Amino acid sequence: MKWRAAGIPLAIIVSLTMLGTVSPASAAAPTVGAVGVTLVPADYGTAAADQPLKLVLTLEDTIGAGINAGTAEITVDRSPIATRAGLANWLSGVSKSSVAPTKVRTVSTPIVLGGGSQSIDISVPAKSLKFGTPGVYAIQATVKGNGTTIGSSRSAIAWRTSTANPVPLTIAAPLTIPASSTDFISAKTLATDTAPGGVLTSELNDLANTQVAIGIDPRIIASIRVLGRSAPQSAIDWLIQLESVSNETFPLAWADADLTVALQSGSRRVPIVKPLDYAIDPTQFATPTDTASDGSTSTPTPTPTPTENPNDPSLPTSNDDLMRFNYTIPRVGWPAPDTVTSSDLTKLTASGFSSLILSSSNIKAPKDTMGAAASAGSTSIAISDDILSGYLSDAVQSSSSVAASALTKLTTSLDQLSVESAGNSPPLFVTLPRNWQDDQLQLNRTLAALYSRPWITTGSLANVLATKKVSVKIVDKPQPASRVALVRSMLVSETRERRFSAIVESPEALTSSRRLALLSVLSDEWLDNPTGWNTAAKGFVTGSDAIVNSVQVVDSSDVLFLGASGALPITVGNQYSQPVTVYITVRPRSTLLSIDPKYSSFELKIDANSQRKAQIPVQSISNGKVVVDVSLSSKNGHAVGVTKSINTDVQAAWETVGTLVFGALVVGIFGFGIFRNIRSRRNRRKADGE
Repeated sequence: MKWRAAGIPLAIIVSLTMLGTVSPASAAAPTVGAVGVTLVPADYGTAAADQPLKLVLTLEDTIGAGINAGTAEITVDRSPIATRAGLANWLSGVSKSSVAPTKVRTVSTPIVLGGGSQSIDISVPAKSLKFGTPGVYAIQATVKGNGTTIGSSRSAIAWRTSTANPVPLTIAAPLTIPASSTDFISAKTLATDTAPGGVLTSELNDLANTQVAIGIDPRIIASIRVLGRSAPQSAIDWLIQLESVSNETFPLAWADADLTVALQSGSRRVPIVKPLDYAIDPTQFATPTDTASDGSTSTPTPTPTPTENPNDPSLPTSNDDLMRFNYTIPRVGWPAPDTVTSSDLTKLTASGFSSLILSSSNIKAPKDTMGAAASAGSTSIAISDDILSGYLSDAVQSSSSVAASALTKLTTSLDQLSVESAGNSPPLFVTLPRNWQDDQLQLNRTLAALYSRPWITTGSLANVLATKKVSVKIVDKPQPASRVALVRSMLVSETRERRFSAIVESPEALTSSRRLALLSVLSDEWLDNPTGWNTAAKGFVTGSDAIVNSVQVVDSSDVLFLGASGALPITVGNQYSQPVTVYITVRPRSTLLSIDPKYSSFELKIDANSQRKAQIPVQSISNGKVVVDVSLSSKNGHAVGVTKSINTDVQAAWETVGTLVFGALVVGIFGFGIFRNIRSRRNRRKADGE
C-alpha cells in the first residue's frame, strides 16, 4: 500500500492486511509479546495548535494465533522533552518508565486474524492535549486485553515548531552491487543488474538528482568500460545516466572494500588497485590514433562495413581511463561503521584519505557537540549520526506503518535538535547502510517528507567537510580477531602469489587480477553475510595455494645411472594457465655424483598446462646409491613448489671393468690358441724324430 509524504490522513497510508470478519470466539486471548503495536502521528509527527491530534494505531498478530478485541490507551507528557538524548532514550525504550503519564484517550481495538494486522484511526481533541511551549512531546499507545497490557508503542510529536531554526541535513548512500569474489563484474551480471528492475537500475533511479550524496563503487564503472564494444547496451545507458546526475558524488574503494581490516591485519597501507591492462581486449575498442614522425596524427581507415559503430569506445591506456568519473568530492574514505581504531588514522592518511566518514559511535566528541563536522588530528571527519541513520534506514527499507513510524522518529528528532540549537544549527549527516534496498520507492517519499519540513534544509557533504570542525577522538573499534586473522592469511597468500608471478609470462595478469579478487572479498557488501564471507575468504586462500603450487617437479621413479658422465632426467609440470620459466637446481647428497657448476641453475620454459623434461649433465665419481634433491626457483631466487628427491643408483666403473674382462678374455683366447699351436708343433717334431 503506497503512502504519501504529508498532508493526508494516515488511515490510508497504513496497509490493512485483515480481510473479512471473524467472531470473537475464533481469536485467541492475547498474551504479552503476541501483539506488534505501531503508533504513527499524522504528518509524521507535526502537530498544529488548536487542531485535534490525528493518530493511526496498527496491531499485528506476531504468533499466528489471532487477537481478541481489547482497548488502547493514548497517553502524553504535557512537558516538552528537554534534550535530544532524552528523546532518543524515550523512542528506543531505554527509558523503562513512561514519561507520558497523562491519559488523553481510550479506544476499543478490533479483532485481528491469525497472522494479520488491523489499523484504526484515533483523534485526540486539542483541548485534551494542553501542551504549553513549542517543542517535541512524548506520546504512547498501550494496548490491553482482559485488563492485561499486551503491547505498546512510543512516538513523539513536534508541536507548533514551524518557526524552528533550520537544520542543514546531509544524506549519503552507497551505489554498489551485491558481494562477489571476482575481479570485474561480468557482462552477464551487468546486463541483469542494469536491466529494468535490476539492482543497479533501482538504486540509481532512487538516488539520481536527489539531495543524497552518492558513494560510487568504481568497479562498476571500470567493469562497463573494460568490455568496450561487448558491454551490454543497458549498462552503457546506465553509465550515461550516472554521469548526468546532479548529486554530490565521491568514490568508494574498489568493490567498496573494507578500509581498515587489512591495516589491522598488518598492512601498512590500504590495498589499492594494480594496473588493469591485463583485462583490456584491444579488439573491443576503436583503432588507436597513430603518431607520425612529424608529430601529426593519423588514424588508419579500414574499409567501413555497414555495422561499423561511429561511437566505438577508445582503447583505454590507463586505470584512469577505465575508472574515470567527474566526482564532486574526489577523495573521501568511508569505512564500515565501527571498524576504525586510532592507530588506523595514520595509515589511512598515508593511503591518501585526508577525509573520512565515520559513525558517531566510533568517535568521542565534546558533550555539547551536535553537528557532523569534526576532525581527529589532521583528518577531517563527517560524523554519521547512528541513531538518525537508523531511523532513515527503517524509513527507506520498511513498508507501511513501520516506515511511517521511523520517519516520524527522524523528523521529530531533527526538530528537537533544531530547538536545542538556539538559532545556530550545526550541519547534521546521516547515511544509508551498505546493501540498502528501497521498499516501493520509499526513499523519494522519505526525502520529500524530510525536506518539506521548515526546520530541515538541504545540506552538502562538501560543506560538512569544509565547515569549522570540532576536535574529536577515535573510540577504538577493532575488527573481530577471527576476521583479522583470516584477512592476515589472505595478505600472506597474496605475497606468495607476487613471488610466484616472477616465473609467469605475464606477471601483471596474475598480480592485478588477484588484487581485484582480494578487494572483492574484502567488500563491505559481505557484512550482512558473515558465513558467506568466511567461505569466500577461505576460498581465496585455497585458490592462492593452488596457484603457487601449480608448478612442481614431477615425482620420478628411481634412476639407474651408468657411466662416468651422462644426463639426469628431470620433468617439471605446469598446471597454471600461463607459460612459466623456472630454474632447476640439482643437489646430490653424496659426493658419489657431481654436477657441472655451469649447470647448477638450469633454465627451463614450460607451456601452460603441460610438462617438459630437462636433461641435467652429471658425472659419477664412484659406485653407490645417491639421493638427489631437485628444487625450482624464480630468476630472483624465490623457491617455486617443493623440493623433490630422486633415488639414484650410480654404477660409475662398469665400462672399465667390462673392458678389462673382455680384454682378458680376448688375450686368453688368443693365448690358448697360440699355446695349442706350439704344443701341436712340438708333438709333430717328436713324431718326426722318432
